[in-house]
Amino acid sequence: MESVTYAYPPTRQKRQLTFLSSNLNWNDASLYCSQEHGGSLLEHSSHATEEMVSRYSNGIWSGRWGNDYWLGLYIQDMSGPVYEWDGTCEVASTNSYNHFEGSPPSSGDLDSTKKCAVAKKDTLEWRFEKCSIEYVAICQTILGQCTYERDIPVGACVTVTVNSLKITAADRDACEAYCSSINADDQANGECWAVTFYTTTKYCAPSISRKPYDFDTSGSKYSSSCNDNSLVSWKRCFEGNISLEEKIARLQEELTVDIKQTSSYIRKHISASDERPSAKGIGMVLGAGMLKVDKMVLSTQRMKVESNK
Repeated sequence: MESVTYAYPPTRQKRQLTFLSSNLNWNDASLYCSQEHGGSLLEHSSHATEEMVSRYSNGIWSGRWGNDYWLGLYIQDMSGPVYEWDGTCEVASTNSYNHFEGSPPSSGDLDSTKKCAVAKKDTLEWRFEKCSIEYVAICQTILGQCTYERDIPVGACVTVTVNSLKITAADRDACEAYCSSINADDQANGECWAVTFYTTTKYCAPSISRKPYDFDTSGSKYSSSCNDNSLVSWKRCFEGNISLEEKIARLQEELTVDIKQTSSYIRKHISASDERPSAKGIGMVLGAGMLKVDKMVLSTQRMKVESNK
């Protein structure tokens, strides 16, 4: 089902998303995120978060990705229902954005034994399950405010998606601040993830998308040759990470030796024993020959010693 969404505040805080591949119940997963990463279970409250989870699941997390995962959302009061995000102690609004499996549930639709939210591994749709069930999880750690990565070459630009959002700005800093102020899903689907600032005309052109990486240099919406006075900045609000346990598991896999690839195994199977009588005879002859040579060498050395006395 398509996410239900209306205009909502843009992404302002930078988060590190850490994939926990161990199966834990909701409370243990929440405790792990808090104790090991100083954060909480994932607050999945925007299209941008959805896009980054999808991107990481096909990238840095792909080695262990394959199960539904815990979200930070849980039901605080069944009568509303009233939701909260893990670690916030604040009522979570699902009116501006949600990604429930089917329609948002009413209190009559809910099972009082299922209060913790889990997301499907493929569609990322939400549903509620018993908090005692074990799933993998995604932790989030707040790293501060979103930052801007500035393109070094002058003359680059990115695709402008909504012309009506263009403004004039005093400088590049003001242009970036304007990008950060544009509400998500307001005049277009998504939010501002890049801006092009023109130093001569002072035009500030924001680029809107639901994908935070949509305007990166590797994509078709970036051009390095647009205007002699244009500068590109990208808003960066996400970092992907894997848990320490996952890093150790991957390292163990890398260090695991395939015995069939070792030199001793290969040498043993290439230099196979030969039980034929003829082979044994040849070995005996060669052995006798080597013994005779050794005796000749010793005799020669002895003669040299006697002659030098």
